[in-house]
Amino acid sequence: MTTARLTTAMATILLAAGLAAMSACRPEEEAPRVSPDALVVADNLGPAPDFTLVDLDGKTVSLSDFKGQAVILNFWAPSVDPCVRETPHFIELYEAHRDAGLVVIGISVGDSPDAARAFVAEHSVDYPILQGDESVVRGIAEAYGGVSIIPTTFLIDAERQIVRRFMGYHDKPAFEASLPDILPPSADSGS
Repeated sequence: MTTARLTTAMATILLAAGLAAMSACRPEEEAPRVSPDALVVADNLGPAPDFTLVDLDGKTVSLSDFKGQAVILNFWAPSVDPCVRETPHFIELYEAHRDAGLVVIGISVGDSPDAARAFVAEHSVDYPILQGDESVVRGIAEAYGGVSIIPTTFLIDAERQIVRRFMGYHDKPAFEASLPDILPPSADSGS
């Protein structure tokens, strides 16, 4: 009888261990998804560091060129699917709010200038896309507190304060909801 109980206990332990191992080896597509809201990493991160890079035409561009304007600063790559899916949101936001003082700036990370140019042409991106030597771009990312995944997007107000940082893909309403926090006061609001 003792041998039968020992065998049953051993079988139960092996079955439990097998089930635990099977649940840990689920296919990647079944992995639990993180809510985009959970990827809003931080608010009110302090002053936005100035930087200088070149655009796809070789023109030097600095953050300080956009003094008094709200900036959506997006670290992205044309080869990364979430970046590709976010780009139309930024195009639409820029078109809808540029007269209110919004600028969108993309910093291309890791892909060649030719890949960025091809993407910009194919998707009719009309906001500045900047690029630079990998070590320079890495230094800018570090100055902003680090960019561990792309896309990572910083919302910067007209006073050059980082109001919000989003990591990973977010849909257009997530960014739209933050626009009142970064757009400069309208010229007629003081009347």
